[in-house]
Amino acid sequence: MPVVRAHTYAVEPADVEEFLARRASLIGTVRETQPGLTRALLLKLEDGTYCDIWHWETAAQMAAAFAAIDTFPDQLSKPVADHFDFEDVMPPDLMRQVVECINGGRTC
Repeated sequence: MPVVRAHTYAVEPADVEEFLARRASLIGTVRETQPGLTRALLLKLEDGTYCDIWHWETAAQMAAAFAAIDTFPDQLSKPVADHFDFEDVMPPDLMRQVVECINGGRTC
């Protein structure tokens, strides 16, 4: 059965180009090495955040791909690789504070 996984990102305007390049690289590597990704759609929302929606043929293919992401050479030690099994339960304002703290290189 097809499945969909969505992630929301807050990206600073100065970082959008890098974000888009890393996303494109990740999608390319996933498609080359893992079966099942049928569509990847990025939406810019009214509040300036991005919603990244990936469609998969099956939940098993999606799980296998996410498990393999940390092994991709261009994803090692990159925060983008660490978000795929993250379930956000924080209120949006608190999440923004955490993201700003982490992305600012501070101890949070």
